[in-house]
Amino acid sequence: DALPIWIQWCSRSIELADDNAERIKTIWGKYTRSRLKVSLWPTHCRKSNALIAGFVHPNLLLTDRLLLRFTQREVDFIVFHELAHILQRHAFVRILPGMVASVAMFASIHFLSGFALGVACTLIACLFATSIVGTCWWTELDADRTAIRLAAECFELSTEESCIQFSAVLEKLYRDNNQRRMSWSHPSIEQRVAPYRMS
Repeated sequence: DALPIWIQWCSRSIELADDNAERIKTIWGKYTRSRLKVSLWPTHCRKSNALIAGFVHPNLLLTDRLLLRFTQREVDFIVFHELAHILQRHAFVRILPGMVASVAMFASIHFLSGFALGVACTLIACLFATSIVGTCWWTELDADRTAIRLAAECFELSTEESCIQFSAVLEKLYRDNNQRRMSWSHPSIEQRVAPYRMS
């Protein structure tokens, strides 16, 4: 039990083989050739959430609470958000700041010393922290935009209808978890739904 609780939950995931899983795999198959595994993410009903693990053969984890409290259509909107991360290659986007920081740090160590090296390393660390948060937020907002487009195509909705329904799902998700922000890597709920509020 020394591992963080969310890692413990993920490690106990169970592959789903029901109608819901097949429906999700069918939706997924319309947009990508990657073979999807759909798994129950047991949290003892403490959390409503979803995430993608893996690259070549992605595993979509859906928490027990999400499946209990959200309708089929609401789960589909959340699935589209996770699918968007795959289609937009957000995992690679997110590792770019680390790659750039590593090269910059190596160059600094090679070419600088003393006070100059300390200043350079401090600046690189600050820029890395800022860029990783910015990159994560951008990918989340991009996944929202892409999910709205995918849902509109799949469910034959207008863009406005898709925006309204997706925003409602997001607000329910944050409300169900009693949070304004999922984590440091996610914008707040207000920031995520603001672009889609219809005047």
